[in-house]
Amino acid sequence: MIPVKIQCGCGQRYAFEVEPVEGRGATLLPGQVDRTQAEHEARAKVLWGDPPQVVTAYLITQGFSRPEAASLVEGLFQERAATIRGNGIKKIVLGIAMMFVPVVAVFIFLSVGLIHWGIFAATIIAGFWGVWTVFGGIRMVVTPKAVEGDAAE
Repeated sequence: MIPVKIQCGCGQRYAFEVEPVEGRGATLLPGQVDRTQAEHEARAKVLWGDPPQVVTAYLITQGFSRPEAASLVEGLFQERAATIRGNGIKKIVLGIAMMFVPVVAVFIFLSVGLIHWGIFAATIIAGFWGVWTVFGGIRMVVTPKAVEGDAAE
């Protein structure tokens, strides 16, 4: 038994003993979710682009201590950076493929013996779009923390 002593605002003192119940978790307050769900929701907030302070505050309201929340948020932002780098690599590969569209079109037109200027202009636009995509991908790989918004985009 654990003795508990409290004093009421009116000055009255109370003392009683309580017996801890093992194997039961802490009771959640209204609006709180269990720790696993809170971690999932924090991960989603990070991937959606919420700032670290907001995610840390959310975890604290869910019953995490400040050091626990800060440590978890740091790890989640490292995951976000890895996700953004992976997306950047995909963009670089896609952009390089798009840059070769005009080159392939030239070979096709030369083998046919006829150049359709409208289609060729569209392939050149696709090539420039590829260059733009490669530069965007490089930015994502080099500076993932500078990317704002949803990490899935």
